[in-house]
Amino acid sequence: MSAVVYNVFDLVDTSSYYRRRDSPVHSVEAADDVTGGQRGSSPPYPGDKANNIHWFIQISDIHISRFHYKDVGPDLQNFLESNVKIIKPPIIIVTGDLTDAKGIEKESSMQYKDEWDTYSRILKQSNILNRTVWLDTRGNHDAFDVPAITSQKNYFRVHSVQGAGSYRYEYLSPEGNKYSFIAVDACPDPGPRRPFNFFGLVGEESMRHLQEYRDASRGSNMTIWFGHYPTSTIASPQPQLRNLLGSGAVYMCGHLHTLAGLAPHMHSPQQSGYLELELGDWKDNRYYRIFAIDHDMFSFTDEVYGRENWPVVLITNPKDAKFMIPKHDQLDRMGKSSHIRILAWSRGIIEHVRVSIDGILIGEASHVDGPLYVVPWRTREYSEGLHALHVEVQDSLGNNRKINQKFSLDGSSVSIDIFRRFVLMVNAANVLKLAFVGAFIAALVPLLTVKIFIIKVQMVVHSPWTGCLVRLLQTWIRRYYLIAASPRVFYPLLLSIAYVIIGPLLIAPILEDHIGFIFIYGIYVKNSFLPGTLTYLYVFFHLVTFSIPLTMTVGRCLDLVISDRYKPRPSPCGSPALRWLADHSVFILLIVYMLYLAFCGFNVSYGGAYHMALVLCPLRTWSAILAVYLCWMVNIHSPRQYKQGEHRNQPL
Repeated sequence: MSAVVYNVFDLVDTSSYYRRRDSPVHSVEAADDVTGGQRGSSPPYPGDKANNIHWFIQISDIHISRFHYKDVGPDLQNFLESNVKIIKPPIIIVTGDLTDAKGIEKESSMQYKDEWDTYSRILKQSNILNRTVWLDTRGNHDAFDVPAITSQKNYFRVHSVQGAGSYRYEYLSPEGNKYSFIAVDACPDPGPRRPFNFFGLVGEESMRHLQEYRDASRGSNMTIWFGHYPTSTIASPQPQLRNLLGSGAVYMCGHLHTLAGLAPHMHSPQQSGYLELELGDWKDNRYYRIFAIDHDMFSFTDEVYGRENWPVVLITNPKDAKFMIPKHDQLDRMGKSSHIRILAWSRGIIEHVRVSIDGILIGEASHVDGPLYVVPWRTREYSEGLHALHVEVQDSLGNNRKINQKFSLDGSSVSIDIFRRFVLMVNAANVLKLAFVGAFIAALVPLLTVKIFIIKVQMVVHSPWTGCLVRLLQTWIRRYYLIAASPRVFYPLLLSIAYVIIGPLLIAPILEDHIGFIFIYGIYVKNSFLPGTLTYLYVFFHLVTFSIPLTMTVGRCLDLVISDRYKPRPSPCGSPALRWLADHSVFILLIVYMLYLAFCGFNVSYGGAYHMALVLCPLRTWSAILAVYLCWMVNIHSPRQYKQGEHRNQPL
């Protein structure tokens, strides 16, 4: 068993500083075989021998922190010294967020060397690097406040095992088969402080390197892609990236943790023919994944360290019908296999492995070697439709594990939960842009429409309409008309909405030593441009929770002012002060809301330059000032003439 490592820096002239410290650099030559390995129903077929089967481990989102999650590091070391010794994988994949890189208040972000020292120490003390191959890659937390991949602040290049961005690793099995593992580093370069590197980016140069790794892997039996970001959170170039990943059987990632417990297991087939598998985090939930390649068929199970149900069991033949990969799995081999194959690990001795299909006991599986157990079966009896496979494993410590899964030999499949598929299949960046466009139209179009057709709107305002809903619509048309008839109210509102697509939302040190300009469409920092993604979400919420409510509040208050001038009404609140507070309560809430966000929102992420981020923040601080101005304006100005039947367009 041997391996060769290739990394992204082997493809550029200035790579010598970054080449892996413990491996020679090798040239890469692309094979002629496009699909990789032998296709179709060619032998060997799964039988009773411990050959052509390999298993590996993935962990993700470790988040070693100097301030928080004190059990993360010790639990990781215990896992490497206990579970990994039992499972004995030749490769462990670590898909990013090795460190937390957040301050004690969890708002600021920077790279802490002692967190990386802890990561290196755990690997050294556990002796894991002498027992297995460690393939680690960066996550967005590992790139917080990193000006460039060549920067001294990029501790990953020194304290990680691979020390590179994207790279390729080739695993050679004892049978002479080749399996390629390709790391996808989608961290933004430069890496801004939080929260604006939640989305990954794959530039043209990075894409070209990944294409070269793909070409070099075409002769492999199977290609495994892995990285931190799910493809749904990689902003660009997403379609090309997914087509590229289609050259492999799976893409394994992390980043989304468990979506606050809403989706602890996110798996989805992608249209380009690969299976995307997000793994829950180690930080809070201690997830890890065991995946296996058995006669070039991919299977996996997700377990929880400390809460796993021993024995740990993975059925590799026949594979789960939920996760068939027709483009890459050698599925025909299942129908010609002679034995059901099961991997089982335990702290004790495995005593019984019982196998049933469709409720009928097939037999007791026999131990072959290592964790492999097999039981003979007649595939002709299950050649059509879906069937239920039940495996029960018991060990000498009294632990009992039951596994149920569907399988088929004719290609019948089982659908995956639609929500979990949606999270991985959607283009999240486009969804955010679409949401912003909808909110922007809702905020801007009514104002412009009423302003352009103000004379016709006057006729609508004074029309004798009837009906509850009609009167409600007429009321709001009248209020928008009052805004449109007041230049000193209308134009500030209009400009504040239009500004979000014109000017910077924030000017602050996006990197510790570099001032950056955040626009909705991207971030300019350190002579670089990072396309906007999360910025659309912030502006969407700004429009929905502030701009639109502010416009409606201005219209309502103008309506109240007019009602008081020309049609005095009794005050239910008694004193004029209480009545004023009641009438302007929404104004007050909006001002307080913006001030809270200005002082406690993402501005706080910029440490010592907090005051700059507070003052030069049109999205938050200036919006609070605008709300104060409009509150004052609607109270000291009123129409010179606005009486029933008098349709003069008099400015406020």
